[in-house]
Amino acid sequence: MNFKAEVLEKKRLTDKITELTLKLVEPRDIDFKAGQFVQLLVGEKAKREYSIITAPRHNGSLSFCINISPMGPGSKYVQSLKIGDAVQFEGPLGMFYVKDYLKDQLFIATGSGIAPFKSIIADLAERKFDKEITLLFGIRNETEAFYFDYFEELARQHPNFKFIPCLSEPSPAWQGFKGRVTDYLNQNFDAKFQNSVVYICGGPPVIKDVRALLMTKGLPSSAIRLEVFT
Repeated sequence: MNFKAEVLEKKRLTDKITELTLKLVEPRDIDFKAGQFVQLLVGEKAKREYSIITAPRHNGSLSFCINISPMGPGSKYVQSLKIGDAVQFEGPLGMFYVKDYLKDQLFIATGSGIAPFKSIIADLAERKFDKEITLLFGIRNETEAFYFDYFEELARQHPNFKFIPCLSEPSPAWQGFKGRVTDYLNQNFDAKFQNSVVYICGGPPVIKDVRALLMTKGLPSSAIRLEVFT
């Protein structure tokens, strides 16, 4: 389905990440599942896929967190947008959403791969999902951190949700986990996540490494969901 919208807000979250919020114009409502994405028209014939970070029970607007560092057509288009500009997109699309509500959920993201999980975890919280939810969020250092405050507050409100940021090159002041998401999984998977459904979102190398590790731990491929960000 095709939608017309206008830019409601733009926020720079880090040097690489911009949050874009669109107000729906025509139609004024969209029905989507947490974890789905849209195709944003970024040129005469060019489209780029961006996951929705808003929970499905929205107020007529949708938000996205977008990596603007590649400087391709999508990055340049998003950077050029101003408040009030008209945009078009197609959606919702994708099958990267929760289907099994009877098992613990483990979400693993790096960088802007956090996008679908912001929507999914907010949706699970609103549904009063009562199984264990864990989010591993891998970044390089504190300068690349975004949404930490949001997920930390969500963890305070929902005891079944655990937020574990994994910093591979943190400053000496960092008190959290030091290492990659694969390091954390190596140390903790057997004790915590054997019976979880695992969702992975990030760049191809991360997807490949995490999936391979999970397979060596004995997790069946049927329990692994993938969304590759390129």
